[in-house]
Order: sequence, then structure tokens, then C-alpha cells
Amino acid sequence: MQPASGRSAARRRRGSTLATLEAVSQPLALDQAVEALRRDPTQAVRARVGDMTVELRAVLGSPPAVERSAADALREVGPWEGETYEELVALFGSVRQRTSRLVPDLD
Repeated sequence: MQPASGRSAARRRRGSTLATLEAVSQPLALDQAVEALRRDPTQAVRARVGDMTVELRAVLGSPPAVERSAADALREVGPWEGETYEELVALFGSVRQRTSRLVPDLD
């Protein structure tokens, strides 16, 4: 078994370098960040762009297409057939009378 320093030297000779946590957390140049994303698109990468540090991540696949909008769903429900304005005012008024909680006037 090789001592720890011998293993590190062997890795460096084979082209593998060990990165320290400090070196990994430093922002990369933009082109290096893009290359890092290509190597591992599951990991976000920090890059330096001008005087800003930005975080980049790969977006896998495209978002699903919207099959129908909220307007389409409401159109299918149809016009409101519930309580009238007067019925809602009466309902909220009775709740206001039963509770000690302040409720603003609705009229």
C-alpha cells in the first residue's frame, strides 16, 4: 500500500488533479462554466461575468406545452350561478354579528 502522498503523486502523474473545496467554490470564467455544465449538467456552476458572479444551470428538456389556459377552464365552467351580491353581503354581515372580529363594511 502506498503512503497518502505517494497516491496523490500517482494521481497527478496520470493527469488527475485533486481540487480543494476553496478552488471549487471560486467563480469560473464564462466559457469554463459552460464546459463544466456540458460535463455535468446536473450541477449548477458559478461564473464571473464582468463585476457580477452568476450561477448557471442546465435546463433539461423544454417545459411542457400549455394545453389549456385558466381562461379556457373558466370558460368551460360557465357563468357564475352562485350567490348574488346581496346574498354575500347578508352572509358576511351575519358572520360579523356572531364574531368579535372586526370586518370592514362591504357596502
